Amino acid sequence: MSGCSRSGLVRGAVGGVLAAAICAGLTPGETAAPGWSAAPAHSAFKAEDDGPCGPFPDALATAVERAAADGDIVGIAFVDREADVYLGAGDTEVSFPAASLTKLFIADDYLHRRAATATAIDREMLAGVVSMLATSDDGGAELLWTLGGGPAVVERVAERYALSATSAADAWWDTAVTAADVARYYDGLLSGRGGLSAPARQIMIAGLQATTPVAADGFDQDFGVWATLERLGGPGLKQGWMTTGDRTIRHSTGFGGRDHRYVLVELAALDPGSPSVADDIANAGASARATAIVEAALPARIAETAACVSTP
Repeated sequence: MSGCSRSGLVRGAVGGVLAAAICAGLTPGETAAPGWSAAPAHSAFKAEDDGPCGPFPDALATAVERAAADGDIVGIAFVDREADVYLGAGDTEVSFPAASLTKLFIADDYLHRRAATATAIDREMLAGVVSMLATSDDGGAELLWTLGGGPAVVERVAERYALSATSAADAWWDTAVTAADVARYYDGLLSGRGGLSAPARQIMIAGLQATTPVAADGFDQDFGVWATLERLGGPGLKQGWMTTGDRTIRHSTGFGGRDHRYVLVELAALDPGSPSVADDIANAGASARATAIVEAALPARIAETAACVSTP
C-alpha cells in the first residue's frame, strides 16, 4: 500500500494514531512454571537514605509480600527516567512467561531489521505491526515471529538491550522475562539506547499509546498499571495475559508522564489460574487482583519519589 492513507488493518480508535505514525517516515504444577517460587520482596531497590525515597520501596516490598502471602507471585519495577531512579520488588528473582509482552520484542526486531537493510517498510506490514501493539493481535505476532526466525527475534532484542535475564522459547508467549528486564527494555526504547532509529521509536510509542481498552480477542486490557499511568498523562501500555499450569498470568506494563518520564512494570502469576482460554477472557477477578496489587505498591504522588539512585 502506498501513500499515507489509513491501512485496512487499522480500524476504530487506533486508526488516527497509527496513520500519523505511518506517515512519520520509516523508509530505511503448584508453581506457575517449573522452579517458580514466591520471590523475596526486598530485591533490587536502591536508596541513598530514608528520606523521600523511603516510603516508596517499602510500599513496593509490602505489596509483593502480601501478594505472596495470598499465593500470588509478583514482580514490580519502577523507573523515573528524569531523576535516574530505579526501584523494584520481586523484580529480579523470578522469570515469568512473557505472554503478549513478547510483542514488544517482535515489533522492535522487525523495525530494526528493516532499517538495517535500508529497505522501505510495506505500509500494510507497518500498520499490522503497530496494530499488534495497540490491540495485541496474535495473528500479526505469529506472522512476524515466523518471518524473524522465531526465538532469534528475542535473542537479537535481548542482546541489543542488554536483557541478561530474558531468554527465548519455541513459542513466543513462553519467552522468559523479569520485571527488571522489561523495565530496562522500556528505558532503552524511550532513550534510543536499544538501537532503534527515531522514526522506529515513534512507531513503537504511537502503537503503545494507542492501546485499546478491548483487545483483538475481546479481552479487557484496562487493568494493572493502566489507571496509574493514565493519571500521569500520555500513557503507552502493553498488557499480557494467559494461563499456564494452575496460574493466571496478568502482566501490565508501560510508560507515562511528560517526555515519557515514568516506566512501570507489573508481572503477576496469580493463584488460582483459569482452566481455559475462554474462562480466562471472562475472568475479570484476576485482572482486578492485578490492579489492586500494583495500586497498593504506589504512593499517592509518584513524582515525590526522587531521592533514589541508578537505573538497573
